[in-house]
Amino acid sequence: MQVLSEGEDYFCYDGSLFVGGFSLYENYLYNVYVLEPLRGRGYGKQIVAYAIKKTFGDVVLDVDVDNKIAKRCYEACGFLFERNIKNYYHKCWGTNKRVDVDRYIYKG
Repeated sequence: MQVLSEGEDYFCYDGSLFVGGFSLYENYLYNVYVLEPLRGRGYGKQIVAYAIKKTFGDVVLDVDVDNKIAKRCYEACGFLFERNIKNYYHKCWGTNKRVDVDRYIYKG
């Protein structure tokens, strides 16, 4: 996987095919995504593994409580459920929407 970065944003490619990306602020991982037609091919795990390598120490991420596919991906990459947070808002998301999230942590 080839990865290009611009500030906190990372764009991931398989050869010349754009597959998805993520954002990383210090050790907070957010906006992890794989383009919908490419899901189920292992790109999510590759993206998360790459993001982990870019950090030092523990990595934290928050995921919508209903996003079971993402949770399985994060758990497969070694993240552990830490706690549930109700009515959560994080400035990195760039929206005023508040959601219930599960916080996961990767012990680096």
